[in-house]
Amino acid sequence: MNYVGIDYHKRYSVVTAIDEKGQVIRTQRLDNRPDHFQEFFSSLDGPSEAVLEATRTWGVMYDLLEETDGVESVTLAHSLKVRAIAEAKIKTDKIDSITLAQLLRVDLIPAAYIPGKETRSFKDMIRQRVFLVRMRTRLKNRIHVLLDRLHIPLPSVTDIFGKRGTNYLRSLNLPGVDGEILMENLQLQETLNSLIREAEREIESLLGEDPRVKLLRTVPGFGPILAALAALEID
Repeated sequence: MNYVGIDYHKRYSVVTAIDEKGQVIRTQRLDNRPDHFQEFFSSLDGPSEAVLEATRTWGVMYDLLEETDGVESVTLAHSLKVRAIAEAKIKTDKIDSITLAQLLRVDLIPAAYIPGKETRSFKDMIRQRVFLVRMRTRLKNRIHVLLDRLHIPLPSVTDIFGKRGTNYLRSLNLPGVDGEILMENLQLQETLNSLIREAEREIESLLGEDPRVKLLRTVPGFGPILAALAALEID
């Protein structure tokens, strides 16, 4: 069995293969292309186990390795725990790849959980909605600051950004650039509301009938979005 450590970067990776005795067989810098990795693993004698750290875009490299002939298994290393085990004063891409390979050989890799490709895709969809909601919250805060700065009285409504509240904001005739800023922010809020509703429809369409989501929705306080989020995070 060969043990292969991969120090993964955005456009390239430094890959080191060692044998069962810990001797380095080959170290090479590869462009992150399937054909380059296939050529590397095909050049090794026998099957290989591979390991990479759970960096920001680990899923791209993990999927590439999963489809590479000669790779029997792929381990995803927990980045912080790996550093706790193998902290080095001198760090290079080559040293990191060798360290990963050696830890894999002696079964000391602190593995991170690997969700399936479909789960990862659904989680990205949930995160997109979270991102849109956060943007909308920031936008609402900006509008509040604008109104407070101009000492604009608020109407007696439950939600200033509901239908009645928004109509009131649109009716304001603020002086100078403040009026332009308010109208632009309200227009942007409409766009974000539309995108959030669209994301929620997509989540409901893909996960609404998932048995895990349906079970979680029986818990008081769990709506379709929170139930989907919990199901995907627990996986």
